[in-house]
Amino acid sequence: MLLKNSRRNFIKKSVLASVASTSSLSFSNGLLNDRIIGHGDFKFKLDKKWSSQDIYKHPNKFCKTTLKGEKIFEFEAPKEISEYTSNSMFKPTEITVASNGDFYVADGYGLDFIIQ
Repeated sequence: MLLKNSRRNFIKKSVLASVASTSSLSFSNGLLNDRIIGHGDFKFKLDKKWSSQDIYKHPNKFCKTTLKGEKIFEFEAPKEISEYTSNSMFKPTEITVASNGDFYVADGYGLDFIIQ
């Protein structure tokens, strides 16, 4: 009998804690503007508009630049993949370089290809 009550109390408290934490986040949305959050050396200012760019004015580009910001080259949609009917369909999200120098590009905002 004690085991059932303990389990029931645990579930009840877990649900209440879950609801309380979710509702506190939704109520605090307006309160976090212009606040510094974090602790120690890991503090940052919350900017709720950082991702509100217009993708047509600021498209994702995959390019190589110098340290001064001068563009050396820019990749467009790979012509070998027939699903890319225009360069605007190529929207890379992540890029990595393998130990042999090959590039791997994840097109997560476009057609979801991983391209080498």
